[in-house]
Amino acid sequence: MKWIDAIIKVLQEEGKSMHYEEIAQKILDKNFRTKVGATPAATVVSIITTDINQKKEESAFIRVGLGEYFLRHSTQVIISPEVVSAEEEIEEQKKIDEAVKEFTDQGIIKTFGMYWSRDYILWKNNPTLYGAEQRGSTPVNFGSQIGIYLLHDGRDVIYIGQALEQSIAQRLYQHTSDRLGGRWNRFSWFGLRGVKQNGILTDIASQLTTSLSELTNTLEAILVEALEPRQNRKRGNMFYGLEFIQEKDPELSKRDMVSLLDDMKEQLIKR
Repeated sequence: MKWIDAIIKVLQEEGKSMHYEEIAQKILDKNFRTKVGATPAATVVSIITTDINQKKEESAFIRVGLGEYFLRHSTQVIISPEVVSAEEEIEEQKKIDEAVKEFTDQGIIKTFGMYWSRDYILWKNNPTLYGAEQRGSTPVNFGSQIGIYLLHDGRDVIYIGQALEQSIAQRLYQHTSDRLGGRWNRFSWFGLRGVKQNGILTDIASQLTTSLSELTNTLEAILVEALEPRQNRKRGNMFYGLEFIQEKDPELSKRDMVSLLDDMKEQLIKR
């Protein structure tokens, strides 16, 4: 099924306006798409935005709020999955890649993760930091991400640092054995590198240009996300960064499974 058909089908079945992240998750949960890539939510909002901008009043979608959309005509329903040829799939993917790039190129902060667990990382010289944009989407390794990071003791911020010459992952690894080593159990990060559909991080331009308003909006957004002040009921203005949810390092999961099997084996022997 084409992406746009899957989006229409979700909105028609739900019969209500939905945030683009919810739409993406429904597509995944209902298996409307077998290939979703690393950024399904960004794909959904890019497709909807492009359709609205190009078709205006003839678009299948109506924007009813920040990131929230409604199906213009309830009769626009996809009854069953359309068989898509390989050529059509390639052409669709090209258009989607262009739309997603246009969306994710906005703003200084491209991706971020909040309150990731220190225990989910296999600490080594060049750690891998795995995250997924949606449950069921392709995991992304943020090991080479650069930007700003925060160390947390529970919910409290105890340290803020930057990582440009080294990656955020390398800086975090250093903090496992320095004076802060025993003082933090979680971390958050705000990255300058985006994510492509195939899960590879984008390159950084040699020189970044930004307006004063974009800079202040970014600073505000980072503070709102990181500190979660009670009187701020929304994220910062014009903040386009894509949030990724942490996934446990596969090697740690494998070790946990081996340990569980060993424990079960010992229990059987004792009996």
